[in-house]
Amino acid sequence: MSASIKYTSQPSLLEQQQILSLLSDAFTNQTISKNTLNGFFSGYRCEYENFVLLLKENTVIGVAIVAKRKINLLNSLVDALSIGPIAIAPSYQQQGYSGQLMGAVNDLADKFGVTVLYLQGIDGFYNKYSFFTCSSKSKLVFKINEIKEMGGVTVNPMSALNIEDVASIYTSNAHECSCTSFRCKEDWDWLLKYGCQTWYFYEPTLVLSNGKPIGYFCTDPEDAGRMREAVCEQSEGSFQAFLAGLTIYSKQKSIEKFEVMTWIGSPLYNFTKKYCNAEFVQFFKDNGSQMMKIHNYSRILELLAGFSSSNFVVKNIENIEGYMVFQIKFDEKLVPIKVAEKFLPGLICGFFDSRIIQNLDDLPQEAKENFENFINSLNSPFFYQGDNY
Repeated sequence: MSASIKYTSQPSLLEQQQILSLLSDAFTNQTISKNTLNGFFSGYRCEYENFVLLLKENTVIGVAIVAKRKINLLNSLVDALSIGPIAIAPSYQQQGYSGQLMGAVNDLADKFGVTVLYLQGIDGFYNKYSFFTCSSKSKLVFKINEIKEMGGVTVNPMSALNIEDVASIYTSNAHECSCTSFRCKEDWDWLLKYGCQTWYFYEPTLVLSNGKPIGYFCTDPEDAGRMREAVCEQSEGSFQAFLAGLTIYSKQKSIEKFEVMTWIGSPLYNFTKKYCNAEFVQFFKDNGSQMMKIHNYSRILELLAGFSSSNFVVKNIENIEGYMVFQIKFDEKLVPIKVAEKFLPGLICGFFDSRIIQNLDDLPQEAKENFENFINSLNSPFFYQGDNY
């Protein structure tokens, strides 16, 4: 017997209790239920239906929390939907209810008219719902005794008074990478009022150089040395001051080293490689990789058409036996380029390079070069933590 679906921006008090109990039972990490309590059940109310509930006999047996986003994809802003947390009560798992819940999320994506959906999840599970890995996680690890001290640098808790400076710094960084939402005032209001009590935006701290804000960071409630979101102005002087600020904070917390989540090739990565001694780590989490589903292929085709030139025009995309086949117009002929379906989200996000093209070596040399140039023109992907609230 199937359960019923309810879309709401404000679950009842009973439903809230059931959701928190469900999340506590479904995840070994109790931080997820605490995040939901602090972020969504402490006075916040979304302007749209952001809870998808699966109900059986008036009991919540499944939940997905979603958020509308505009993200940079294929060098354009597209409408997206982030999902998480998402869970089925343990006693109802492996009975087909996850499919019903994901179908309801899909219907909501139709209603909102989004191009892609994304979440953090188990690769083998979400593949069956057409979600595929679109990026890795990566970080720089610093030892504080190897970072130079810098005069005039201070750190203070972030407040609403700093929001304009912070939003400006964030936006300039967001333009440099794919898969990062362009936050509006409502997003920042939520992060500072409710998110600062969750691991999405935990204890946001401002870094100042001679009294001027040059960046901010958020830590992990379970690991003060893990900077889950670290953003600063993109100049060598700002990077040096920012790292000095992180060192001041680390000393206050008696931390010998700290890690900054960032992407390979980021401005901070390039500065560190040139001037600092730090370890770069890139990895996939078995229980939480970044995954994406393409919901509107027509919109993706429109965006790909933006890369057209006299010898490079994407004419069509077809799913043929598990491969996405791009029909590329080259010298008045259509040339097929084959990409396994599981690699397409990573391709359009700028994560995978040309090695994932099945028949790349069979293409005419100029067509091959044109397609490689297209891939190289895409921004690198990076999800800031608050994108998934």
